[in-house]
Amino acid sequence: MAAALTTGAALALALGGHDDSRPLAAPGDVFSPPYGAEPLPHEVRMELPWQHLDVAVGEPRAELPDLGSSPSDVAPPAGGSFVRVDVTKASGQPPLVGIRRPLSTQVEVAERAHGVDYPVSGRPGGVRLDAETAWPGETGTRWVAVEGTPADVELVVTVDGEKQVVGTDGAAELGRAEQLSDLPDTTILQAQPEIGCRRSHRDDSSDLELDDYSRDAACTVTRVLRLPHVDGPGWAASTSSCS
Repeated sequence: MAAALTTGAALALALGGHDDSRPLAAPGDVFSPPYGAEPLPHEVRMELPWQHLDVAVGEPRAELPDLGSSPSDVAPPAGGSFVRVDVTKASGQPPLVGIRRPLSTQVEVAERAHGVDYPVSGRPGGVRLDAETAWPGETGTRWVAVEGTPADVELVVTVDGEKQVVGTDGAAELGRAEQLSDLPDTTILQAQPEIGCRRSHRDDSSDLELDDYSRDAACTVTRVLRLPHVDGPGWAASTSSCS
């Protein structure tokens, strides 16, 4: 059985003078390793509007990891290689605000090599970053088959059109998404003292009111949280944020 074949991955059979009997991976195929691996160096914190991520991208290598004491049963593309990417959910969650359900924010993850983007999300075997539901195995380590042995490799995460880019050396360009790291975690917000309210006040009248309905309540806003992103409207302008 192949080490980590993605469902529906296109594997080209070795032909002609190629003396390796293993099937060839096609550029863009995504593989999941069957075993855990040591973390990649230069891990970087990225931000989704609803989740912190720890990500890293490795240098290209000629083979997938071994299957125990045996080599992988999938060969790289002809003249190509494999690139490892790690996408892991970190602890803590920033507060997420949306104007409707289901949530509409789209997240795309791609491995970029020689200027070519190879999707790592939205495809069989790839990562899944869904704001609505937690899926087992949706994140973790993936290996992406690429053409050649690229010298310039990056991981690109796009949230509602805003790109975050990380290189193999940990150099990162996070754009407006970096502002999400300044937000307090939801657990911190939940631990804040409740806002005290007086009795509510209602100006209209209704025959449907309950007997114990409180007509005199007034609350005072004691905290304003400014968000760089709101699901639906998207990203705030660079000089402002959504409240």
